[in-house]
Amino acid sequence: MKTKLKIKFVDFWPGFNAQDFGFLNLVSDHYDIEYTDKPDLIVYSCFGTEFLKYNCPRIFYSGENIRPDFKFCDFAFTFDYNDDKRHFRLPLFRLYFDEKDLTKVKDIKSILDKKKGFCSFVISNYKKTEERVLFFHELSKFKEIASGGKYANNVGGPVANKRDFISKYLFNIAFENSSYPGYTTEKIAEPWVEGCIPIYWGDPEITKEINPDCFINMHDYASFDAAIAHIKEVDASPELQTKYLSAPFFKNNEVPEYLQDEVIAQKMKYFINQCLEGLPKKAATYWDTPYYYLLKFKVNLRHFRIVLIQSTIGMRLWVKIKNIFR
Repeated sequence: MKTKLKIKFVDFWPGFNAQDFGFLNLVSDHYDIEYTDKPDLIVYSCFGTEFLKYNCPRIFYSGENIRPDFKFCDFAFTFDYNDDKRHFRLPLFRLYFDEKDLTKVKDIKSILDKKKGFCSFVISNYKKTEERVLFFHELSKFKEIASGGKYANNVGGPVANKRDFISKYLFNIAFENSSYPGYTTEKIAEPWVEGCIPIYWGDPEITKEINPDCFINMHDYASFDAAIAHIKEVDASPELQTKYLSAPFFKNNEVPEYLQDEVIAQKMKYFINQCLEGLPKKAATYWDTPYYYLLKFKVNLRHFRIVLIQSTIGMRLWVKIKNIFR
């Protein structure tokens, strides 16, 4: 008989749908899951503070470059290499792709026959990472790069399906939003799954779990020029292209133990059961609700200040207020 699990997901990215999210797929056989506004358990992320309104056990999840704060959560799943018993490493790419996706054997001839261009690039928020924008423009001096996002779009508008789009190109610029040990998102897995050679920048320790033979690691090169020289070499060599494209995603095509379905499911069940059975001390405390409203007040005050200084009279008034409190 399944255990009843009343759960709510809050503070995730815009457009997030809890029932489409793969977080609970591996444990759905063990729980009768009810998505409710009166949960026994909260799963929250880093895009808000709504979680503070709930006085129940909390699990923090983030695929972003953010550390868990155990003052506010009881358990956490993030990309971090963190030995805390309340934490489990679950990089974002593992929620995007299952074990079969990441261990499939490719038909290299079919992949190469499908290619229609040199390299793809898909980003919308260009302000997050200067490195990928600079690299895009540097590599574009060699050959045109198909840009399918909102930034520098040259394919007639943002593409509807990123994975289908990038599959048509030999290389894909796969730069993370930032660089930090362990911070590995879907950006390297997407091009590999779609039969591209990822040009990767982000996690400086990525080869701990990802096969270095299946991608071009920008961290191996002293400069963009050095990396681009190698990309030119690969672009001109069918042998090197085949070498990269045929390399498995994981070393020896073996999924690391902690990224295997069974191990992830066991850890999820353990954390969830601990929450449902009753924790000796919950992260949710009496001061969370006042803290939530304090944060809301700070946001509203910041908005008021921005509106105020947008007018000449408002600017003068704001200067006077600042001078009073000096």
